[in-house]
Amino acid sequence: LLFSASWNLGGDSGARIEMPEFAEFASAHDANRDGLLTAEEIPKGPVRDRFTQMDLNKDGLVTPVEWAEMARMFARAENSLFAVRSGGSGDITKSHVAWKTTRSLPYVASPLFHRGRLYTVRSGGMLSCYEASTGKPLYLDERLGVVGDYYASPVAVGDFVYVIAQSGVVVVVKAGDAMEVVSRNELGTEVMATPAVAHGTIFIRSGARLYAFRNKEL
Repeated sequence: LLFSASWNLGGDSGARIEMPEFAEFASAHDANRDGLLTAEEIPKGPVRDRFTQMDLNKDGLVTPVEWAEMARMFARAENSLFAVRSGGSGDITKSHVAWKTTRSLPYVASPLFHRGRLYTVRSGGMLSCYEASTGKPLYLDERLGVVGDYYASPVAVGDFVYVIAQSGVVVVVKAGDAMEVVSRNELGTEVMATPAVAHGTIFIRSGARLYAFRNKEL
């Protein structure tokens, strides 16, 4: 199975973003009536925040075609965590998607597969664990005890899963069907990068330095 998770603003069913037709919007906001929109002519909010994405040719103006394309993307957006079986070709939506869920999704961090389980961490410090073959939740949104954002993807070594908050707190969790925090370790510096593990050592890169931790017995 191939596992993938995606999240974007407007992709949750309870937080959809709808854009009006260009002509309707421009009639109220196109100040110079040139049939185009600048960033300043769009009120602050999620649409304006994506101005650079709408402005495909980067000329500082959004055309009706560019506006319609962004509206289409918002309309089709869906946040999900899913598993895909290998061997498919073409449109495999119905034939090779093994399972999918739209709850408790990570914002940036990739899901972690370890010993038949799939782990995800989302902003706020919430860890979830699924039976990888079926998508059955083993636990959902268990609190790690460290709030804030999580950009680093979790990694696993042996019996433990390592989850690092942006604030630089490394939470060590026991791998298994139930949530069990083993320790919380404060580095005192921001961490955005996923740690690497090699030769009995876990490497963690912060904004200021590179750390290497190893069992003293190795």
